[in-house]
Parts: sequence; structure tokens; C-alpha cells
Amino acid sequence: MRDDDDDEEGLLWWLGVPYSVMDDIWASPSHSTEEEKRIAGLQYYLQTVPGASWEVIAGELWYLEEHTVLEEVRQHLPSTY
Repeated sequence: MRDDDDDEEGLLWWLGVPYSVMDDIWASPSHSTEEEKRIAGLQYYLQTVPGASWEVIAGELWYLEEHTVLEEVRQHLPSTY
């Protein structure tokens, strides 16, 4: 993983995504942009971690003060959020 991916790694690690999965996502040619990598990691989280939800992601982003990322993720939240 590259040094400029530290914020992404931190968020995904905080949510419980294993480093081996993050390595696979970052190495995958099918995820070329930062947003694609972030969404792939978050989708893994949503599919594998018990209790995972977009609301939990939003709460963690708010807690970590990742407001820019929160705005990007907000499009995936229910409209009532």
C-alpha cells in the first residue's frame, strides 16, 4: 500500500477490514481511483462484519473527522439520514 493511502487504511482498519483484504483492493486493477478503492473496502466491510451498515460508516467518519469522505459516502445512505 502507498503512503498516501494511510487515511483509507485507517478508516478500513478502524471498521475491521483486514490488511490482507486492503492489500488486495489496492493492488486490483479494477479499482483505479481512490473512491473505487474506498467503496470496495466499505463493501467488503458491509458484507462481512456483523452489524455493519452505512450508518455505522457515517458515524465512524464523523468521529474520525473525515468530513470530505463522509460527504462522498453520504450518497449511499438512506435519504432520511
